Amino acid sequence: NGVHYTPPDLAMFLAEVTIRHATVRDGPVVALDPACGDGGLLYALAQAVPARVRRHLRLVGYETDPVAAAGAEENLRSAGVDAVDIRRGDFLDDIAGNHAGIASSPLFAAPGEAVERYDIVISNPPYVRTQVLGADRARRLAATFDLNGRVDLYHAFIKGISLALRPGGT
Repeated sequence: NGVHYTPPDLAMFLAEVTIRHATVRDGPVVALDPACGDGGLLYALAQAVPARVRRHLRLVGYETDPVAAAGAEENLRSAGVDAVDIRRGDFLDDIAGNHAGIASSPLFAAPGEAVERYDIVISNPPYVRTQVLGADRARRLAATFDLNGRVDLYHAFIKGISLALRPGGT
């Protein structure tokens, strides 16, 4: 299917750079990979954080491929973190909730509603050109995520990630 996961050496490099720039506080730290594949980036992130942080680290990954999601769960069992939550589903659907226009997204919750935000996001978003996505899906993504021009799937992921990151997150 043209799927290429991030090689382990590159995953570790990205994790180390991410942690170097992160403001990691004491207490729970929640990290997201919105298209986690086999969990390689989340695993590298877990290895890159200091041990004191790893004990409080919760890894969240989204994956649409059930085989890859099962592989991620298996791979992350030995990460030594507080919790692993691999969600079998589409991150973009969770963020936008099937509504036209990002302003109606679940991230813009009514007062008192909880909105899930992440301290750290590490990702190698899928790159899928408009021609492969199909015109209808590209138009829906453009409308939902307020995108212009030629839409690649990673454009929607970048917008969704920016909305999922907590203020001050990395």
